[in-house]
Amino acid sequence: EGAQRGAKRRRVAQPEEAMLSFTKENLQENTEHVFRVVSKCSGGNTSYSEPVRATTREASWAMQLTAGENNTLLDMCRECWAEEAFEPLSKTLHDRDTLLLLSSGELDDLFDRLSILPKHRERLRRALAAPPEAPSTP
Repeated sequence: EGAQRGAKRRRVAQPEEAMLSFTKENLQENTEHVFRVVSKCSGGNTSYSEPVRATTREASWAMQLTAGENNTLLDMCRECWAEEAFEPLSKTLHDRDTLLLLSSGELDDLFDRLSILPKHRERLRRALAAPPEAPSTP
């Protein structure tokens, strides 16, 4: 809440991560979309953000990871002794780059949904924190 004139302000909470996630489904392939956001709170609305543009990919892209994405993901899983996690991650289109975009909580939710074993979760977290190795050839 805002402080009255002359009163001191104090921070009451600090979010763990400043991240916004938004999903829009059932968009036509190869189309451009423009998104803007506004924050609503008891004190009123903020102004709209600058527009962010996103273009959907071809429907065939969403069916599977590319060979390079699969190889990078498989290499990461093998290197951290979590190879059992490769198939569920690959089937749900979670390559290394996509996993890096997830917050800690989102990664926990994903691991829960995919029933990734706790020992593999920690190994995968450590592997994601390390720089990627060069992908193997198919």
